[in-house]
Amino acid sequence: MGLATIVFGIITGTVFGVNLGAENSTLLPKYLKDLLLDSNNLFALSLVLGWIQIVFGMVVKIINQYKQNGFMY
Repeated sequence: MGLATIVFGIITGTVFGVNLGAENSTLLPKYLKDLLLDSNNLFALSLVLGWIQIVFGMVVKIINQYKQNGFMY
């Protein structure tokens, strides 16, 4: 997780919300930077990713229960 945080900071040009340098110190195009650095967009993205994680876990549990106990369980 720490490595992902460092990589995301380098890509977006910020660390803990503080700009690393000039306005152009990012590896992302402007439209992606605007998308990723907006608090509302990041919140919506985190909700969607959390929902996907929960649904994926439930599907894996359903498949596991089916394999162990059969369809009627």
